[in-house]
Amino acid sequence: MNAVPQPHPHPRPRPGLLGPTRPRPQPPPRSLRLAAAVEAASLLVLLLNLVTVHAGPVTSLGGPVHGAAYLAVVALTFAAGPRATAAARWCSLLPGAGGLLVLRLLR
Repeated sequence: MNAVPQPHPHPRPRPGLLGPTRPRPQPPPRSLRLAAAVEAASLLVLLLNLVTVHAGPVTSLGGPVHGAAYLAVVALTFAAGPRATAAARWCSLLPGAGGLLVLRLLR
């Protein structure tokens, strides 16, 4: 008696090469990505200004921009809710690279 196997009504997804497929995680919010980019870029501008010409207007504009972006990264990380782990919240407190680290942890 050779019975032909019937397909399962709800077939499982085929596993990929490295294991079963997982749902794709949501990217971090756009506002957090923007704040992290502004924070890192403004720090780079401030440091370049420091080691080169040390122009006063660049410092006067870059400092508050960097500070506002830093505060935005911290606030947006804490506002991310349960997605933001304790590590992400602590990393958000690091000036300069904290926003980029948070983006990495939220992916």
